[in-house]
Amino acid sequence: MVSGGGRIRPQEDSLNNPIDMVVGTLGRILQHIEEGNLVYGDIKYLVLDEADTMFDRGFGPDIRKFLAPLKHRASKSDGLGFLIVLVTATMTKAVQKLIDEEFQGIVNLRTSTLHKKIFSARHDFIKLSGSENKLEALLQVLVPSRAKGNKVMVFLQYFGL
Repeated sequence: MVSGGGRIRPQEDSLNNPIDMVVGTLGRILQHIEEGNLVYGDIKYLVLDEADTMFDRGFGPDIRKFLAPLKHRASKSDGLGFLIVLVTATMTKAVQKLIDEEFQGIVNLRTSTLHKKIFSARHDFIKLSGSENKLEALLQVLVPSRAKGNKVMVFLQYFGL
């Protein structure tokens, strides 16, 4: 995980080890690329989540800056390209313009069922204060569910350490 607001040194140390996946904020990822801690050539899959929100909040120029060196690789059919997944809840004009200008021939998948609630699934929301043991609270929910053979999906909102 690489994100702004924290110290960059521990992130640099982590990036010097073999890694399978980097999750991060756009600004900090760009900073690591500029400092040589991340290399564009190593990217095989790119997921840009909440693209519409990022454009709404003024990150359009950073998105374009990040994607510019990758444009030529995305269209290669020689196996050296990579896969881009752009996830957006709404297809804003800014996101559509990015797609039209930067990625010709992109496959566009739309669904009307993605955000519908699954009524057979149990949904629990647990709000914890900063002083509570978050791992212990998570285990209290997961262990009994997994013991019954249930599948569990956990979503969390991260506010830093």
